[in-house]
Amino acid sequence: MKCCSTVLRYRLAEKYFCLAETTNDVHETLSKARQMCETGLVNVSIVDQAGHKIDGNESMACITAKKTITEDLRAV
Repeated sequence: MKCCSTVLRYRLAEKYFCLAETTNDVHETLSKARQMCETGLVNVSIVDQAGHKIDGNESMACITAKKTITEDLRAV
């Protein structure tokens, strides 16, 4: 996922929003998602240009370092 656009989706006050970012790798994207969660946003998901997506419990497990995120946005 090098140098590609990533969409971070989040929920705020029962509405969903998208934030398009260009990141260098999946770990930078995960860091941005972590920052979003720390500010109180919920249901943060990540979608890359290839259509890979991680959300819900899987994304939270990666954000909280309980699992590791792969380049194709899987939690292992």
